[in-house]
Amino acid sequence: MHPLGSLIHVGVIKRGVLTERSTSLNHTRRLMRTFLGLLLIIATTGCTTTTDLERAVQARTGGLAYVHDSHKAETKDKTLALTSFVADDLFDRATTVKRTSTFFLPLVVFNLFRSQDNIQLGHTQLKTDYRQFFRESLVEEIQRSGRYNVTDGEADYALDVRIRKVDIAAPINQRFLLVFPVFIIFWQTAFTAGPADVSVVAEVKLMKAQTALLTKEIKGTYRTSAFGKGALPDYATAVIQAVSLATKDLNENIVAELNHI
Repeated sequence: MHPLGSLIHVGVIKRGVLTERSTSLNHTRRLMRTFLGLLLIIATTGCTTTTDLERAVQARTGGLAYVHDSHKAETKDKTLALTSFVADDLFDRATTVKRTSTFFLPLVVFNLFRSQDNIQLGHTQLKTDYRQFFRESLVEEIQRSGRYNVTDGEADYALDVRIRKVDIAAPINQRFLLVFPVFIIFWQTAFTAGPADVSVVAEVKLMKAQTALLTKEIKGTYRTSAFGKGALPDYATAVIQAVSLATKDLNENIVAELNHI
């Protein structure tokens, strides 16, 4: 064969090999993309969507209630007027569930999908007017465990309170594990709701005549227990109860500050 013909022949073979390798590589890439897409679909369908979570937590409403179990004051030697009480817009209208984080680890044999959602409590899920509850519960606690008689008229002291915010961290954690050993498929799901942490923050100012005796930010907190997937309505109720109990903690902390004056 002519040397030039040999070179052409070798070049054709090399191009053919390169074309075959390129085709094989593209095919492998398509398979990997398809595989990863299927994994993502399987993982996301294995976890509950935020829409379904919202339906579950919105299924039950609840009222704010105050527990009267604090120690009663033995003496009441002062009078106090609640001259100002303000509660800001502390809740959205409707309860929602927001996805706060998502993690996906595709390693073919070992695949992990993890997500975290958080409940944002809405005031339409409360049977109680929360502004009225905050005010009346504080007055009740001062009357019960404080050294003050609360009056609407002239008083020794004047108290101004502003409920500034209600922070609710009510997480819902989901995990989906998919394992591909040889010719075997294994998967596992995990679901945990809570514990939820609730804090109620107030700005408190106590006056006597024109003198400020107390100016302080005071907080009340409460933590719920954790719940399983089938108990999401109970979890939502527990979050509402946690608002009540965090308010109780706040009121007791306010009264403790007042009693030291």
